[in-house]
Amino acid sequence: MPDSALVINTPAVAGVRPRHVRSVIAFLESIADAASFRPWHDGRTQPPEEMLKADARYADELITARAATGLDESAVTGTMRLRGLTVAVIALDFRFLGGTVGVAAATRLTSAVRRATAGGLPLLAVTASGGTRMQEGTLAFLQIIPLTAAIVAHRTAGLPFVVYLRNPTTGGVVASWGSLGHVTAAEPAALIGFLGPKVHAALHGERLPRRVQSAENLLAHGLLDAVVPQAGLRDYLDDVLRLLIPRKAPVAAGVAVHDAAGSAPLAPSRPVRFGHPYPGEDQTGSTRIVGRLPTGCRPARDWAW
Repeated sequence: MPDSALVINTPAVAGVRPRHVRSVIAFLESIADAASFRPWHDGRTQPPEEMLKADARYADELITARAATGLDESAVTGTMRLRGLTVAVIALDFRFLGGTVGVAAATRLTSAVRRATAGGLPLLAVTASGGTRMQEGTLAFLQIIPLTAAIVAHRTAGLPFVVYLRNPTTGGVVASWGSLGHVTAAEPAALIGFLGPKVHAALHGERLPRRVQSAENLLAHGLLDAVVPQAGLRDYLDDVLRLLIPRKAPVAAGVAVHDAAGSAPLAPSRPVRFGHPYPGEDQTGSTRIVGRLPTGCRPARDWAW
């Protein structure tokens, strides 16, 4: 990524200070077409019963998280429309136990990815997570395998997978499926890395260099394709998805990548603006970001990933 792709004037990332005071559903609704988000999950998905019986404290934490957030798990899945295009979504709500992924959340995410593949839908992941849920131990870690396999199958079917990393995204999420996007963007000043700064300091006895895990630093070193504030995310996703969507139905899915009525246009709804600033927060002097089409990204007619 050339230096000209990045213009930074962001505050220091001082530890993990998530800005998620509202639900991830509200975040999705802010970038989707009006009243278009439709959740896929119904009812409550529980961790294995033996886990709850063996760990009463964890059972109480789940009850508290559900009461505080109105969610039954950290994972939220469904569909939304983005300028007329139907997109499948998998997301993590940081307010629910730090957006951690246990057996139930991973099962929901995996099911949603497979459903998106079967329906021939492009897939958007929005993450804010501390990683795998430690209370569920090895069994939770193992869920990375089927979830990652489902995403690889989605990509193999010729369907786009776009990732938006929010602050913070760490642990098993960023180490696996959170890093598998055809295009990966992040919000300004997001903390992104495998180990959080406190865990790194505890293990190694020294602090990480300042801002080394910031989204801007990862972009400058080629680990991200763009840093995009929420105000510009709708435009950015619209551009990316319409460039990546195949013009013919993927053979594996057997369904055209259109909206439910098959009428969504594949052409961008406005001129594509890669290489030009997206609307951001620079009016306040806090953030000014440029988004670009990453090297290797090709228009839909050359789809061969």
